Amino acid sequence: MLRKTMRRKCLFLVLALMLVLLAGVALADSLTDPVKISMELSKNKFTEPGPVTVSITLSNVGEGDLPGPITLYYPSGKKVEEFGSPTLAVGSSKNWSGSWTVTQNELDNGKLTFSCKYSTYNQDGELVNKVKYFSKKISSVSADPVIEVRRTVIPSLATKGQEVT
Repeated sequence: MLRKTMRRKCLFLVLALMLVLLAGVALADSLTDPVKISMELSKNKFTEPGPVTVSITLSNVGEGDLPGPITLYYPSGKKVEEFGSPTLAVGSSKNWSGSWTVTQNELDNGKLTFSCKYSTYNQDGELVNKVKYFSKKISSVSADPVIEVRRTVIPSLATKGQEVT
């Protein structure tokens, strides 16, 4: 019985250490990511699917130039041609502003997600291709109801006790 308890404790300890190591690797990777992204929307509340102006800035905050181009993609996965495919030098940024039509699916999910692809070097100096997704929250709000009341009385002049429609 004591051996089973010890085995369970050892197994638990090994699993906990593995999780800490994996979290550390993920954190180190996010800290060394050279691409910083900011995205702004002209509005984030919608009564129905429709257009929104999106402004995105991609910046190289790393310690060296990106080894290849950076490519921006719409939520549909189509390349944003107007953005081009710049190679960002260290400290440089590229801006894009354009229109996107928010879909019902995006409203249902509560977010608008763009992405970019680029290459960077890992800690071993090897070239690594990356895809980075970035989102802004959006919400669906109900439209103010439009109520219109019209009355027509026939006949327009009635005497006391006369029936009207």
